[in-house]
Amino acid sequence: MLELGGKRRSERLRLRQKTRDESERPTEKRICKQRANNGERQQSERIRIVNGERESSSHSSAAESVVAVSEAAAKFMSVVSDDLLQEILFRLPHSKIVIQCGTVCKRWFSLVTSRSQGGLYYIRKFNHHHRLKRQQQQERKQVEEHLPYTLLMTSRYSSGGDDLQFSYCPYTPCNNFFSDKSKILRHGKVSLLTTGDGHDGYLDFLPWPSRVIKSSFDDLLLIMPNRKEFLICNPLTRQWILLPWTRNFPDLDSCGFVCKPNCNCNSQFGGSYSYSYSNNYCNCRIKYRVVLISRLHDSVSVFSSETGQWTESTLQFPETLYDWHATSVGNNGILYWALGVTQLKGIVALNAFKDGDDLEEKRCRLICLPVEFARGFGYGHSKRARLGVVRGRLRLAQVYFLKRSDSYVLKAWELVDDHRNASWDLVHHVRFKRSDKSVLLFLVALHPDDGDAVFLTSGNNGETECQDLFQYKIGSDDVEPVCKGRYGSCVFPLVHPWWPTTIPSLPPSN
Repeated sequence: MLELGGKRRSERLRLRQKTRDESERPTEKRICKQRANNGERQQSERIRIVNGERESSSHSSAAESVVAVSEAAAKFMSVVSDDLLQEILFRLPHSKIVIQCGTVCKRWFSLVTSRSQGGLYYIRKFNHHHRLKRQQQQERKQVEEHLPYTLLMTSRYSSGGDDLQFSYCPYTPCNNFFSDKSKILRHGKVSLLTTGDGHDGYLDFLPWPSRVIKSSFDDLLLIMPNRKEFLICNPLTRQWILLPWTRNFPDLDSCGFVCKPNCNCNSQFGGSYSYSYSNNYCNCRIKYRVVLISRLHDSVSVFSSETGQWTESTLQFPETLYDWHATSVGNNGILYWALGVTQLKGIVALNAFKDGDDLEEKRCRLICLPVEFARGFGYGHSKRARLGVVRGRLRLAQVYFLKRSDSYVLKAWELVDDHRNASWDLVHHVRFKRSDKSVLLFLVALHPDDGDAVFLTSGNNGETECQDLFQYKIGSDDVEPVCKGRYGSCVFPLVHPWWPTTIPSLPPSN
């Protein structure tokens, strides 16, 4: 019995020791878990090390790339000639990028502001390159890039809403429309709707509270800040020139503004001039005329940028001056006015660059309307026809609604004028429909750089002064809305050339 009890006691002691040992020793599950945790920590550490090496390698590669590019650029600049570098700079798309590139270094700045040829060498070559490029696109029938343009829409000159009225109105609500390319060239932000004296900062660089637009030519404007003064400005460059005082014009009925090139780029680069933005026009240096017309006294005052003076003469014209429209269109040194109070009767052409000693009959003449021009009530009304300059050529366009075909008719002609004989070439005769037939459309402007596009506006519905401005492109199924305007607006189109026009300084007064 004692032996049996001792064995049992020994067995219990062994079991207790075994249990104690097992409790002190980690289980296999715990060991596996511990090993897994250790493996994860080691893997994370390895990943951090690898990522650190990768980031370090990436930063190192980027730094090496920057250094390599800088060394390559420095090597290129050290071996490239000024002539080759200028050829590269000539190919920049517009003047804003040229100016930005001119701030890169002194060498680039000196190339784009070269003092050779009166400081105009780069501008002339820049214009010539882009004119040649456009000409090649036309010859190859490639898709051409249109120049940036802006539409300035001001209220009529008086409350009557008639094209013929020209009374001074110091506050003209205005809506501006900027093409996508012109937005790139503009200063600051773009807003389409403006009120007050208008233009939403577009003309706020002028130190007058009133800024009434009277005429435009390409990228320049003729502004009347008060009843006695006129100024020329370029809204893009914000350059402006105040013209000398002229006599007070209480009876001023119409005015015009036209420019001509004043350089020899045509003979230097070849080609023939067309005095607006066609293939061979150069605006590196210009001269201009401002014409004021008083129908009460049958007189005309002309300002010359070369002399810096006004000259007055009596205007002899077979038709009464009361039939002249207030706004004119300038092209090739000649100002053109539509003639006719309600029904369009013809086009008046006044050579602004002809000296006063020349016969007035040659200076001012009447151009007949095209044979295909639709006449009669509802067709030949002055609100259904517009003059404009498109790609350096004067155009007359007409849009009217033809009830029997339930469609609009668009006709457009180009003037062929040698200053003696004038004729019209029909370039477009199409019909188009509008999905919304509740409001009639009226022609307000021609696209200054696209011969296949015109701008139309909806008629007044009697409930609001606002109206929609549409663009119709030949071949389209319908008109395309462009922006909101005001009823009875007068549209001044601006086209921005590759290099903005510089207004010449006036000669010193005696």
